[in-house]
Amino acid sequence: MRLKVGFSANGAKTDINDILKALKKTPFRYLREEDLQRAFAVFRRQTEADFFIHKDAGGFLREQFDLWMFQYIYREESVFNEERLTQLRGLRAVALHIIDFIAQFEDELARVWRKPKFARAVNYVITTDKIKSAVLKKMAKHKGAKKQAEEWLKLGLADEKFNAADFFTDKGKLLKDADGFLPIDTQYFKNMEAEILACLGDLDTALDGELVHSENYQALNTLLPKYKERVKCIYIDPPFNLDGSDRFDYRTNYKNSCWATMLENRLRLAKNHLSDDGAIFVRCDYNGNWIVRCLLENIYKGNFMNEVVVNRTQEFFKSPTPKQKKLMNDVDSLLIVGKSDNTRINRIRVKRTEEIWHPLFFPAGAMVTTFIGKFTVSNTPHPKAVNGWAWKWGSIFTPSLSRA
Repeated sequence: MRLKVGFSANGAKTDINDILKALKKTPFRYLREEDLQRAFAVFRRQTEADFFIHKDAGGFLREQFDLWMFQYIYREESVFNEERLTQLRGLRAVALHIIDFIAQFEDELARVWRKPKFARAVNYVITTDKIKSAVLKKMAKHKGAKKQAEEWLKLGLADEKFNAADFFTDKGKLLKDADGFLPIDTQYFKNMEAEILACLGDLDTALDGELVHSENYQALNTLLPKYKERVKCIYIDPPFNLDGSDRFDYRTNYKNSCWATMLENRLRLAKNHLSDDGAIFVRCDYNGNWIVRCLLENIYKGNFMNEVVVNRTQEFFKSPTPKQKKLMNDVDSLLIVGKSDNTRINRIRVKRTEEIWHPLFFPAGAMVTTFIGKFTVSNTPHPKAVNGWAWKWGSIFTPSLSRA
């Protein structure tokens, strides 16, 4: 019996009871729910195995066999007469034939994997101000207008009081944002898509962004012809290599070898998208930063620029619970690497619109005479204070000192 497995974009799942009902009309009607559950568990385990498609299986296996042969001869072999050497040469010849046979399958898998893929579906999101009035009027009468209106409500772009037909105009501004226009999703107007896109003129010039729902390697590989050496900045936040995946909707418990291979393939491919003065930003935690740093150094050949510490939680200073075995980690790393020596990062200037105060963890009763050059103190309690202490750049509040 064969079951066809598909993946739903909206997360829909087939009920196992529906499968059992369908099986009652087949020769497999005696299968139990336990049998199906066991089969599904085996299928799921295939996606959890520590494996990958090797880009050079033949070369890798030959290298490993030669290393084994050297170690065997050097450490264990003591007889080097003509008969024994002939046996070892024969063993090597047979091993290389087997390696070539295995490599054929692996190389074919690699070719299929690397082949650019066709998009299963393409939709466009276009604001109403870009679409001609005559086209918008036709869209208002289209059967997809109702679903489009439901999407606006779901996204919070309009309220329940609005009349959808009134907003299929070239003045269809958002109810909640006077400076914006309602977005039209062409998935609801497929038989009008060509007419809608014709309003934009040169499509490649008019589009200012692309959202790709895909396995990330395939997306990078398929987009490469269009974006090769044109991308100024890449930011990635790959799944951290954690002990388990139960807290996320995606897998995070890779073996180190698999995780490193997955990142290496994608980091190397992403490099081809970067312009000569481009840069890539990779966020990771302490579980994987030692792997990511080595990969970046190897792929980008000494163009490492910065490691930025990113605050993740304010829980670090809380008292540990009896179940904790180690200190809490409250930061992630953001690794920055340039494509070449021509990469430059602009100076960051952000004007604060409000004062930001931070709790200051000094022991109770401690005296401070200087802090970041100068400070101001007050007897007034501060909402951010810990033991009465709080600070901002250039100022500090304490619980008992007079203003200095």
